[in-house]
Amino acid sequence: MQVCRADVRIAAYNVKLGVESIFGSGEEKAEREAKITSITEQLPKVSTKKALELPEIARALVLLAQKVTPTVSTREIEAKLAVVASLREPILRAAELLAGKGHLPEAEVAKIRAGTGKFDQASDGLALVLLFHRNEATVAGKHPFTAEDFTTLREASEWLMDRLTPVGAKKAPAARRDDEDLRDRFWTLLALRHPELRVMGYVLFQEDFDAKVPRLQSRAAGARAPGEGESGPEALPPAEG
Repeated sequence: MQVCRADVRIAAYNVKLGVESIFGSGEEKAEREAKITSITEQLPKVSTKKALELPEIARALVLLAQKVTPTVSTREIEAKLAVVASLREPILRAAELLAGKGHLPEAEVAKIRAGTGKFDQASDGLALVLLFHRNEATVAGKHPFTAEDFTTLREASEWLMDRLTPVGAKKAPAARRDDEDLRDRFWTLLALRHPELRVMGYVLFQEDFDAKVPRLQSRAAGARAPGEGESGPEALPPAEG
């Protein structure tokens, strides 16, 4: 079993992106079934069922990681929310304008706009940072925000997502050791299954697979680590993501 030292929010976002890139959003059942059939025909030895379970595993992992994180005061939470609010809306408006001109994916931007609540604001902040990083070359020079703006938004959003749940601030953990053990088990399961999703991505997207099915801890899909070789099945990430 692997100890989870990863940023589980990044992992969950990248898993969702990878699954939707390969199988679609799931809103159209016939479309998803057709994609499952196509993948099964091309890669009969990989499990599409296990791949489609990855987002649920990732969501459970995020919730477990939140239980392990120490609780904080309402004042601290409100201060971080103010930081997120000051950047989320202007960056989101810019994303909508860029999407309207074809520089960013409209559906992804629309999903970020949807939803309400403190947890959703934090999730939006992280999603915006990843969206702009992933499309950095495309949107360069087309918006007024600096690298420092995105760093500030990312750090505040990550801090909040560690300390909030979709229904409010998390409670003090009652059994920290058990929560940590379960978190590590879910992380191990995610890390062991994700390489198969990457294989599917490589078969479907070839050179673009890093952008479509990013590594678990990739902040800017497609970016290679120093010394990394060419992308391909032999260059898939190790199990720890």
